[in-house]
Amino acid sequence: MSFFAKLFGFGEPQPLPRPSIPCPYCISEVTVFTDAVTCPNCRLPLPPRYLKKYHDAPALFLPMMGPPNAGKSNFLTALTVAVVSGHQFWNELDSYALTDDTDSFLTEVKQRVGEGDLPARTVKSAEKIAYTLQVLHLPRWQDRTWILRDVAGEDFIKRKIDDAQVPFLIHSSTAFLFFDFNGKDPGAGNQADCGRGIDQVFKAFVMGLEEKGISFDRQHNRKVVIVLTKADRLDLPAPLARYLQEDEHWDEGQRRILTNGYSYFTRESMVRYMDNLRSVSTQLREWIKTKPGGKGLLNAADITHKIELHFCMISAIPCGVEEGEDGKFKPKGKWQEPLRVLDPLYWALELNSEPTT
Repeated sequence: MSFFAKLFGFGEPQPLPRPSIPCPYCISEVTVFTDAVTCPNCRLPLPPRYLKKYHDAPALFLPMMGPPNAGKSNFLTALTVAVVSGHQFWNELDSYALTDDTDSFLTEVKQRVGEGDLPARTVKSAEKIAYTLQVLHLPRWQDRTWILRDVAGEDFIKRKIDDAQVPFLIHSSTAFLFFDFNGKDPGAGNQADCGRGIDQVFKAFVMGLEEKGISFDRQHNRKVVIVLTKADRLDLPAPLARYLQEDEHWDEGQRRILTNGYSYFTRESMVRYMDNLRSVSTQLREWIKTKPGGKGLLNAADITHKIELHFCMISAIPCGVEEGEDGKFKPKGKWQEPLRVLDPLYWALELNSEPTT
């Protein structure tokens, strides 16, 4: 090869630029040179399957926030139950726990559900864990790697968000904000009322992030999915109560109505599901307006901060709870079918994924 060819690289393939992907633990950008990569910031090895499938199943960062006893831990456990049970309603589902913490959590959930125990509240050590689950072949949405992280309620309500959470929150264009309208209700597992309206909880969310330098201007287009928990205990309008109870995930008869007789969700049926979920969101918005703090929430989100809100509801403990001899609350029956627990996840996928064709 001539001197000029060597000088200008004629005739030789040029190396492709190395891709960079976010570390699932600390969210630092990591340049990928090989199939085995250690994050230079947190010094943790990136899961090999996360590296291999990242561009086919990109990360979806989902922070779970809310006051104490709002149901975040129940939601995370119930969501795991739903995914583990997902072959009942997703025909081609394939899922992988990508980290040791996630694998241990899956094992713990299976044991806990079998024994009928409720999950413990979030502790400081748990909020540093990134639950990383790669989920493939859901109808309607592209494959994604779900990365969920919990924020302890006591820290959230005091606007004392751990610095380790900040990169995660910056990368999360959509957050789950949990709220329980039940107040003091032993039947919902609430031994006390947190005393804060939904508007106060939302403003704690905004101020906590602003104090860490996370912007809410129009350019960042942040979205919040408001998740009303323990909704089976609420005095909902009849259409909303019926929607909650007739969950197609756990009721095959309802699912066959949605899917035109087929026993699994299809892409077409998920289009109809999302149409229903949008209608439910609109109805919940109107219902919340009538509740203490509801109008304040909408004014703060819609007018002051221009934050896009979507609404859904879940019943993580559909059988209700009762107080045991040890003074702890436990489910009255088998805790296996959390109602509408996948709706928050569907919202996150809808807001952050291109629908498949």
